Amino acid sequence: MIRLGTLGLSVLLMAVPVLGSASVLSELAATVKAGTFVELKIEGSVSTCDAMIPILPKRHPEACDKNNPQENHNSEGCLVPQRSYLGNILEFTDEALWDPVDQEVYIMGTRRPYKRWDQGFVKYSEETNSWTILDLPPFGVGAHGYDNGALDVSRRQYYWSRIGVANNVWTMNLVTGTWQRLPDAPIQAGQFSAIDYFPELDRLVFFDGLRDSEYALYNPKSGQWEEPVVLTDAPFGAISHFSEYNPSYGVMLFGGGYNYSAGGTIPDPTPNVDESRRFYKLDDERVVTRLRDAPTKLGQHGSGPLQTIDPNSGNLVVFQGQPNDGSSPCPGPLPIWEYN
Repeated sequence: MIRLGTLGLSVLLMAVPVLGSASVLSELAATVKAGTFVELKIEGSVSTCDAMIPILPKRHPEACDKNNPQENHNSEGCLVPQRSYLGNILEFTDEALWDPVDQEVYIMGTRRPYKRWDQGFVKYSEETNSWTILDLPPFGVGAHGYDNGALDVSRRQYYWSRIGVANNVWTMNLVTGTWQRLPDAPIQAGQFSAIDYFPELDRLVFFDGLRDSEYALYNPKSGQWEEPVVLTDAPFGAISHFSEYNPSYGVMLFGGGYNYSAGGTIPDPTPNVDESRRFYKLDDERVVTRLRDAPTKLGQHGSGPLQTIDPNSGNLVVFQGQPNDGSSPCPGPLPIWEYN
């Protein structure tokens, strides 16, 4: 589990990857008491804050939203509006992907108001204890980045599901930095469909709960998608659900989210079901098992929650994002749940 703030990199000891030779991160992790957070001081030309808060240009060539009074525009281009609130690329991002080969963390994300200059792609190096700001992908990050990234470590491939463009998945070669678009996924994906790489199956798994709860597998060897699998008795959220590969057990956990019922053309298929607490296990035989409903919401619901796997125990850890009664997050601490 890696938790990022604007002032430093904090690590949860039970999930800190400590590989190879000693580093600032591994040495710090070795001193931390279990269940506590510490701040990792990062030195260098790019600080955590620099990496997480995009630098806004004075002008931008993209067309302005003439209906937005905050955007000042003229014939020379769009003047970036002056805001007291800037935010950072973690605002609509819940995932940091760890590459154990190069010992680096990749984070792609966005902040309000989702314009091209609001998006960011960065990596942290354990070897140098520094951040690097990477070039944005050619397609743009999109409005959200909830569980939309995946890493195939053996092939050195970084996958990203483009929010707002159904069935659209891109991949980047970590060695060359080049991007290419995959064939369209064969499912009617929602706007926030979770993806993850499943090493035992050697497949990228694309989960979707928009119309039918289903998943599709992408075969990197053939470069093609397989026929989607519709799940029976498995309604999970149409948007903002989650997926987490569990290396300790060689299974994929997924589910949560909530159904699309915000006045669009797609009705909520399960209006009387609390799909936000439902989650499931996909094993290497492609068998899906429904697990006991969680005591809190899963997926992404406004200010959270966050899901991760403790690599020591193999348990699912959920950082609850808001009270379960749906009220605004309270100023006090919220629970951290663990599923054995």
